[in-house]
Amino acid sequence: MTSIFITRDIDEAVWKSALPTSVTVHGQSLLHIEPLAFDMPAADWVFFYSKNGVRHFFDRYAGQLQPYRWAAMGPATAAKLAEYVIEVDLIGDGTPAGTAAALDLAVSSADRICYVQAEQSRTSVQSLSTHPHAHEVVVYRNTPITDVPGAKFDILIFTSPMNAETYIRHRPVDNSTVIAIGATTQKTLHELGVSRVLTPESPTEQSIMTLLAAILAS
Repeated sequence: MTSIFITRDIDEAVWKSALPTSVTVHGQSLLHIEPLAFDMPAADWVFFYSKNGVRHFFDRYAGQLQPYRWAAMGPATAAKLAEYVIEVDLIGDGTPAGTAAALDLAVSSADRICYVQAEQSRTSVQSLSTHPHAHEVVVYRNTPITDVPGAKFDILIFTSPMNAETYIRHRPVDNSTVIAIGATTQKTLHELGVSRVLTPESPTEQSIMTLLAAILAS
């Protein structure tokens, strides 16, 4: 029996239906999320790093929606954003470098970008962008939990740098196969001493499943 742990709340029945019957999967975020009040600066573009950013922005945004143009880090965040807006104008490839380059091409030098993010964001896109007019809007705070699952898992899937840090602070990785969803999380894991870290082709559930299928078949 192969066991998988992913640091994200998931529909376990959906995952089990896509995996062999010999595989068990447990999904749980290792972070407590606290929404924060915020003020919206003048902006032409609004960029979202994550689905959590989208949800907490629209849950608490008190003003009248302006004719913004909307951008998302990757397809999953764009799908969440599409629940609230008519059109998502830019969808990044899920990587900081690729998304920053796409923003620099799409946004004029006179336009203002508002980056919607967590309090502890690595600001990975705006740190790579050359755009001169940018603001950050913090809409939620992540706090690590202490009740980390104690079971031994064969495969560990980390969905963010803070989730990776939280797990490794409480549990050893040992001989587990480690997967990072994205280069930023992979870099964090390397800094934490995990030398062999796999990444899916893109930060999507389908790409994760494809990578898992290859691992399970090996």
